[in-house]
Amino acid sequence: MTQDSFTYNITARCEAQKAIRLLSEFNQHSDLHPLIMHVERVEAPQGVLRRYLITDQLKWGPFAFKIRYRADILRVTDDEILTEAFQSPNTTVTNQTTLTQHGDELHIQVKITMQAPSLLFGYAFHQAQTAHLEMARRIEKALTV
Repeated sequence: MTQDSFTYNITARCEAQKAIRLLSEFNQHSDLHPLIMHVERVEAPQGVLRRYLITDQLKWGPFAFKIRYRADILRVTDDEILTEAFQSPNTTVTNQTTLTQHGDELHIQVKITMQAPSLLFGYAFHQAQTAHLEMARRIEKALTV
């Protein structure tokens, strides 16, 4: 198993609640996340606020393929969102988002931590990082509208 993290920041001119609604409702992420093809909300077990099954479209060289994974919203407060995604084989992505309001600007800091089998890690981490950086650009644009 290998684990690593990356962070990114978003600045938007909006109230924190607008960002919290956008970031914690994955039904809206098909337009934000460049890999997501389909999002389905399913019943969440106790201790999980919301659970989704998400289908991504990935490429590896000339090959295109889909993966399906579970994504859980674990905690949503006025200044933090914590989510966790799990996909077989034994790959976990944790997203800890903190929000800080400064006047009319909202600062959003996102820390993504991935753990995956060593043979898959390089590809999976690169895909996650590339997709999340594009997603950050789209989130900033969506929050500015």
